[in-house]
This record gives sequence, C-alpha cells and structure tokens, in this order.
Amino acid sequence: VLDLPGTYSLSPQSLDEQISRDVLLNRLPELPAPELIVVVVDASNLQRNLYYATQVVELGHRTIIALNMVDVAENNGHEIDAAKLADILGGPVLPVVASTGRGVPELRERIIATLSGDEKTKPRQFCQFPGPFRIEATKLADLLAETFHERRVQATAEALLILSNERALASSGAHYPVNIQGAVAA
Repeated sequence: VLDLPGTYSLSPQSLDEQISRDVLLNRLPELPAPELIVVVVDASNLQRNLYYATQVVELGHRTIIALNMVDVAENNGHEIDAAKLADILGGPVLPVVASTGRGVPELRERIIATLSGDEKTKPRQFCQFPGPFRIEATKLADLLAETFHERRVQATAEALLILSNERALASSGAHYPVNIQGAVAA
C-alpha cells in the first residue's frame, strides 16, 4: 500500500503532485506499477475532484473511487447517486465517511475482491479531441507505448496529458528520452 500526496490533477502544480503523477504513470523505477488505485474523492466538492478521478480512470489501471465525506455532502443538500456515478466512470464508486468508519468495511472488502480477482478495467476516455490533435496524440502514444512498454490505454492518456499541458513534460523531462521530447516539440 502506498499513500500518495493529495492532488487535483495529473498536471502537477507542486512536487507532491509530480510525485503522485510519476507513481501513477510508473515513471519511478524503484516502485512497481500500481495493481489498484483507490482515489479518495471529497464528496462535498465533487466537481473539483471528479476531474482527477477521470484522469486516473483514463490511465487504465484498476480503480476504485471512494467518495469520502458523503455526510457533509448530504448535510449541504447534495444527493449523490454512487451507482450512476459508477456506471459513468466504469468502475466501483463507494460512499464512505472515514471519520466515523461508515462504508470503510465495504471499501476494504471491495479492495480485497478487486485485488484477488481477474477483473480487467474497461478502457475509458472521457473527452473526444479534434482530428489534428487526435492524430498527434496517437503518434505520441505509439512512441510512449514502444519506449516504456506500457499498455495502449495508459500511453494514450499520457500522450494527451503531455500534449495538453506543456508543464507536464517540463516537470518530468528526465523521465522522457530525447526522442519523446523531440516528438512533443515538433
């Protein structure tokens, strides 16, 4: 189990976010690729936190979304349909209140079941991009998949991240060989 620093995006704004991104993209050679990612989302501020959750889901890892602080969301008049959210995201979404333990046993059971099962994650892409951008992203994804021997879905998500945010490449240039840096610059 590895507890990563809290973050709101795979486009790092701080060293903590850069470390989290590099772990999720398996860019730290001293760490194995994640077997399962549990994204803890503040249910009282879903709009801000679901962006990050969708980015993680797009990486193609087995992912569980833990909606924490559902009690606060409910007290603020928000009703969250976890089943509908799970359907949209393509994976389990569990409401929890960590401070009281509500939902934690169910989350623990789901983690164990997911790790012990052969269940594969359905690749999801939440945004569609215009033709020229999509073509460049596909070329870069091919290069990333070949260079890092990663799954196609992760390579595509990473290519979109790099092409849509110049700071993503700049913050981790050491992880990318010259051929990838050159492809992005072109």
